[in-house]
Amino acid sequence: MMHRGVDRLTQVSPAILGFALGFGGLVVIVLTNVITTTLPDGNGEMAIILCLLLLYFGAAGYLAVRRTGSILHAVVSGAIVALIAMAMAWLAFLVVDNLFLAIVSQQADKIYGFQHSHFHSMRDYINAGLLNTGPFLVGVSTVIGAVCGGIGGLLAVAPVVHRRLRHRMAR
Repeated sequence: MMHRGVDRLTQVSPAILGFALGFGGLVVIVLTNVITTTLPDGNGEMAIILCLLLLYFGAAGYLAVRRTGSILHAVVSGAIVALIAMAMAWLAFLVVDNLFLAIVSQQADKIYGFQHSHFHSMRDYINAGLLNTGPFLVGVSTVIGAVCGGIGGLLAVAPVVHRRLRHRMAR
């Protein structure tokens, strides 16, 4: 039997889940780029963030199957959540990096990249990087979200399939 909390969550649209994740990402982006200026390191913290994103995309698929019974809806839900959340993160980086250029331009990776680029201003360097990679990363994230949503959807139907197989074998 499903818990009431899961029942309620199944009624939440993938768009709302995507906006919630995107808003959470916005908070993290502002905190790590403007307020504390400590970015997640290349190993532990980023791996945790990536795992949480994949779980969130999968959970969207799981909830979609619980709501509709369709694996296709799970795939689409994972993709929608990823698309909205990653597009919001990309736009957040565009806005934050431009509004707080004086702070962001002090990050070691940005200084190094700018010094080894052909750009004449830090703003041009940062914006070119965001505009060149952002759409690609949003697209790849959407595909990854679809895959994770499908996996989450399969996990939602696995107990039902297992029961049916066990019932057929018992005959």
